[in-house]
Amino acid sequence: FIDSVNAVSHVFIYWAFFVINTSLTYSYAKHSTLLTANQQYSVVRKIQGGGKILIIALQILLLVTTHNFLLYLLVET
Repeated sequence: FIDSVNAVSHVFIYWAFFVINTSLTYSYAKHSTLLTANQQYSVVRKIQGGGKILIIALQILLLVTTHNFLLYLLVET
């Protein structure tokens, strides 16, 4: 079974993008925490929701047009 699996080229690049994406989310967490502490949670939800919709739409467009997973990861970062 394992012999039939093809190796993914440049696995380290994909892993690095996942690590960078995860670390960037922690750097933005302080801003949402400050807005939440100031009882402006609706502002945080609107920004997060709008940003997520925009990113997902762009990712779908990139995957459909280019079929490039690396570009998909770049948009998420």
